[in-house]
Amino acid sequence: MSIFAVLTCLLKLSTSLPSPTSASEPLTELRNANHLFNAVHSSMRQWGSSLDHNGMSFFLASVPAGTQFYHGTHQQAPINGMEWLAFEPEHAAVFARPRRPSGRRPDEPPGAGHPPGGENPPKGGPSGSTHERDTLPWIGETVSNYHKSDRADSQQPLMIQESERTPPHKNDDSREGYLHTYATSHDLSLLYIDGMSAAKSDKGTLDSQDAVLLDVNLTQHLHPGFWEYDRAAQLCDLAQNKWVGKIDGFLRMEMGFEIVLCNFTEHLILERASRTKDPHQNSFMMFGYYRAVANRFQGIGGARVNIDYDTFVSAYTDDDNLDLFDGSQSQLPRLLSASNSSIAEIRDRVTGMVLAHAPMSRYGQQGRRNWQAVADMVVERYSARLQHLVSGAFTNISSLADEIEVLLSPFIDYDSRNTSLEIHRCATQSLPSISSGSKALAERAILSVSTSICSTLSNSLAESNYDAAIAMIREVMQYLRWTTWKQCSGCGVDEVCFIPIWPTGRTRDWEHPECQTQIPRIELGDSYWGFGHL
Repeated sequence: MSIFAVLTCLLKLSTSLPSPTSASEPLTELRNANHLFNAVHSSMRQWGSSLDHNGMSFFLASVPAGTQFYHGTHQQAPINGMEWLAFEPEHAAVFARPRRPSGRRPDEPPGAGHPPGGENPPKGGPSGSTHERDTLPWIGETVSNYHKSDRADSQQPLMIQESERTPPHKNDDSREGYLHTYATSHDLSLLYIDGMSAAKSDKGTLDSQDAVLLDVNLTQHLHPGFWEYDRAAQLCDLAQNKWVGKIDGFLRMEMGFEIVLCNFTEHLILERASRTKDPHQNSFMMFGYYRAVANRFQGIGGARVNIDYDTFVSAYTDDDNLDLFDGSQSQLPRLLSASNSSIAEIRDRVTGMVLAHAPMSRYGQQGRRNWQAVADMVVERYSARLQHLVSGAFTNISSLADEIEVLLSPFIDYDSRNTSLEIHRCATQSLPSISSGSKALAERAILSVSTSICSTLSNSLAESNYDAAIAMIREVMQYLRWTTWKQCSGCGVDEVCFIPIWPTGRTRDWEHPECQTQIPRIELGDSYWGFGHL
């Protein structure tokens, strides 16, 4: 008796998961369903958000009261006003350094400068604010070593001053920094901007917040990384005025997740301020920072962030006239060619979402479904199996069909074969059987992607030609673009699977991530982020 006959007998004798008796709901296609699915799946995950770094979606988020955060600064005293918070202490520690000498006026924060297009940002900043945020402090040393320019007027990342790399004198307090630990005094209401939205690059990482939220003309905005403080100030002005205080800050990601918090005094309690040593003198500490970030590849952990997946807004759902991928010539989306009307429509939807549904804590968790957990079920079921099918392990159509049938057999009634019903049962396996009439965007994306997978498997099972069946599976994998297929296998306990996370990484690290025991050296012209063009 074959394994499939045995499985059939077992299925008849046991109680299986409920499945519909008829395809009562049409399995309609959803434009950009694959990208919407991936936005949900990669949200608040360092891995997927680093590889698909140009986020196009906006989610409401909340952080529970009592959650610990970290802030690096030159001062021991508590921070007032708007500043940045890191989820990981290693992230904040790289900013725990002395005040830089500069020609700025005393009340002007570093990184100030007007963006081209849009309204002028507010002047200055909160009193005493000196946290340098337009570049990570150690990027300058990396670039100056490996990407020198002989042009005095060339646009370069801010460099670490030579005097700052001089070892501090003993007992010289001015040469030290402080790591602040804060706890949230109440639930925070946040807008999560997905992708690597805190990366100060010209590759599109800042498109969604600059174009959609701040109405910046991207075609005139050639160097988006050099007005970071004013970007944050404008975001907080938007939250306070147009959004009538419903948002406390903005959740973003670079090498680590961070919050642009609009008022430290209002939302935080300082638990301690610890004096630090200079982390830039020790390369092992910098790799320790990357390792801490890599710990969050698959999620921020600790229930520190709750995401509302029922109401999110995405540029992927805009009309057919919005070409995010330059006619399929690019793997990563941009808003460069988006019309003013398309951008305005997305902006209005974000405002509508905030005004209608923020803060999340006001409405509670009742009725909300964690659609990321549902997307996880789909990826966990099919990611490795699809990869295995095209690996060459099956060399003829018979063995390939046997393996595909193992995947599909739970959804087959061998007494009454019906391909449409089998695909429907397969596609809806992870979805709730009771659903509202108006499906959430995340649910529709999951259903559409699951249908693509299940119909491909069904068609491949019916195919008599081996090459044609393999081609079908490869095609759906190319459509899915799951970041799980770039994960390393078998990294040692002293290694991390290294991918480019701004500001570090090489082009080949994005294409083929490998296990590393240190941050790889960047050779001339090999920086994934193209230093010199930030």
